[in-house]
Amino acid sequence: MKHLIYILFGWGLTAIVSWCAGKLLLRRLSLHLTWQEEEVFAFLAGSACLGLAVFLMAALQLVYKAAFLGLSILVIAGALHMRIWRRRAESLPPLPLRWKALFLSVWLLFGGVYFLNALAPEASPDGTVYHLALVARYAREHGFPLITNSFFASLPQGMEMLFLFAFVWGRHSAAALCTGTYLLVLPWLILNYGRRIGMPAVGVAGGLLVFTAPVAGIAGTSAYNDVALAAVVFAVFSLLDIWHAQRDAAILVPTGLLAGFAFAIKYTGFVAAPYAACFAAYTLWRARKLVLRPFLLVTLSAAILIVPTLVKNWIVVRNPVSPFLNRLFPNPYVHVSFEEEITKALRSYQMHSPWEVVYETTTGGYRTGGLLGPVFLLAPLALLAIRFDPGRRLLLAALVFLLPYPLNLDTRFLLPAATFLAPGIAMGLGGGTGIGLLVALHGFLSWPARLSWRSRPDIWRANAISFHVGLGSGIAIALLGACHAFLSWPSHINWYAHRYAWRLVETPVRAAFRLESEDQYLSRRIGDGYRLARFIEQATPPGSRILTLSPVAPPAAYCAREILVSFYSALNARLCENLYAQFNVALQPVRILTFRFSPQALHGLRLAETGSTKPSTPSINEVHVFGPSGELQPARDWHLDARPFPWDVGLAFDRNPVTRWDAWQETRSGAWVEADFGTKEVLNSVRLETKPDQTVVQWELQGETAPRKWSALRSTIQEAYLPAMDVRRAAIEELKRNGIRYLLVDMPFAAAEFRNHAREWGISPLGEFGKRTLYHVE
Repeated sequence: MKHLIYILFGWGLTAIVSWCAGKLLLRRLSLHLTWQEEEVFAFLAGSACLGLAVFLMAALQLVYKAAFLGLSILVIAGALHMRIWRRRAESLPPLPLRWKALFLSVWLLFGGVYFLNALAPEASPDGTVYHLALVARYAREHGFPLITNSFFASLPQGMEMLFLFAFVWGRHSAAALCTGTYLLVLPWLILNYGRRIGMPAVGVAGGLLVFTAPVAGIAGTSAYNDVALAAVVFAVFSLLDIWHAQRDAAILVPTGLLAGFAFAIKYTGFVAAPYAACFAAYTLWRARKLVLRPFLLVTLSAAILIVPTLVKNWIVVRNPVSPFLNRLFPNPYVHVSFEEEITKALRSYQMHSPWEVVYETTTGGYRTGGLLGPVFLLAPLALLAIRFDPGRRLLLAALVFLLPYPLNLDTRFLLPAATFLAPGIAMGLGGGTGIGLLVALHGFLSWPARLSWRSRPDIWRANAISFHVGLGSGIAIALLGACHAFLSWPSHINWYAHRYAWRLVETPVRAAFRLESEDQYLSRRIGDGYRLARFIEQATPPGSRILTLSPVAPPAAYCAREILVSFYSALNARLCENLYAQFNVALQPVRILTFRFSPQALHGLRLAETGSTKPSTPSINEVHVFGPSGELQPARDWHLDARPFPWDVGLAFDRNPVTRWDAWQETRSGAWVEADFGTKEVLNSVRLETKPDQTVVQWELQGETAPRKWSALRSTIQEAYLPAMDVRRAAIEELKRNGIRYLLVDMPFAAAEFRNHAREWGISPLGEFGKRTLYHVE
């Protein structure tokens, strides 16, 4: 019970401080908002401000409970001084009783289920593997450590900062409840928009369609950031809509802050800032008013939230938008080849047609990691909303926030666009169809030739038809929302979705209230992965680094050790390939090229790629340089360089057969590796050791006859092949050189090898969990 109090305190403090900070901001700006809108916008804008404050505190190594408590007291005291609890006099038009009953009944019913799932111990895949794993590390180290072996640490950390604020008090569940707050707020945000434009039914149905969507339910009760992004971008849209009506420049400040916060939450939110700035500029340009000041107001406000992420990444990993654009910002931490492979995979998810994408994101939910629900198959109805001015703005926003979706076809990435499609569907069904038919019938029956005394029965019939059509539209919208809620109830999703679709599967009452212990619940939900994570923490000393060969990482959020996953960074990938060389001769330096030339005194040597028979990735395991008196040993005063990826060039001269210099990107020509000796050396041959797949690469040997003056050497080339080698110890030595003393193995093809030849590898088993075995590197 004590732990439950800490969880609720951490979550509640985060929400209250966010709300108070937002209230202070909005009251200082003196915005003309209704009290319903101010309450929602205050939380969202305040959470952006709180996230920025925590980011700066983490950068200054000030992540302590005392520091967070001091910040909370300061914000709450300022809010009390301004008496922010006093509501504004302005109010949105009252919501009809039937819509209020529908909205509140669904919101309370689903909200209760969502609250219990968020309150239960955090067991989501990404939440336990990296979102909260990073947060836990920030809490342990009281700020940002220099993390270069996980590209996840370079992703925007907007939500992670709010997680961190709650985590220091209530740990994992408090962080998940922070996401749940955005989920609970989102339908109210859409409802307020519908009431403002005079279409409350659109607000009710639109809010409930998103709120009850299965993917929103599971993502919004886990330590994820997708629902928060959806809420923030809809808030940007709503504030712009209010600004469009009022033309109050002060509204553009929270608009810009939230647009920047969208980027700080997730890279795909980058479109929010240009959308907001361009919308304001275009609106004023059409009205023939000054454009520059509002444009800069939005841009600079957004930059306050965007720039910290860019600066942090530039300092830590030399790429402001890591792990992307690595060709533009070369760095030693993320390979260009990895970026290309992962982006290609995220764009397909092994689907080959748009119809597969539509099916999976709405009904199937397996390959795309969740589903919106079958009712979203009615999305084309949103096009009928185009006849209304608010409908056109909704559709424009849906299109803008749909633009990043092809970069990642996971259903979660559709949520920002779905927040606009949902009210658009309701507007198209009710307003577009019902009102359109109403206007057509009324126009036909009200034709001037019919407006005689005798035609008054026709006018009466027109009014009657108008009433019934309007009533029918309302019923259709209500049925739409109710049907979607019914189909999205956790136990009903099994009727149509894939059995392994990511969704809520239970209402964990006992786990939520800790009547079932966290260990029992997590062991049941996560299984061997959780037990392994706990074992690693018990079996290894603090500060240990564990390399895992599997792309499926254990839940590092429950393990206070540094777990290096194979594809998380350039170093991890290289170390895993070193181990794989024992299993795959294609990774061993069994191909030997010997360049012989007449003895010459040279300052240095360069191996330059002059071409290849097909696009390839050049690599060199070892370079041996010989003179008349034998081999020259690499010396400290040698200057080594390479293009591309110069950071690993030393591996081509380290006399370890499993390590290599690799371009890590496909080239057809232009790659090179060079060694400047610092003084002239008499040389007569060079031996090049490469993988067998390097036969497609054509190398030219060049000599440095004068400082930085290279010319081709006339040489003869001999090619030979060696048998497969035993490289076990060589691979392990490279692990130890990089401070890795533990190895986690669960790859089927490797398990037997490590188990049967542990002594030859120089490792010893510590424990086995299912198919995973933890080894100590001796």
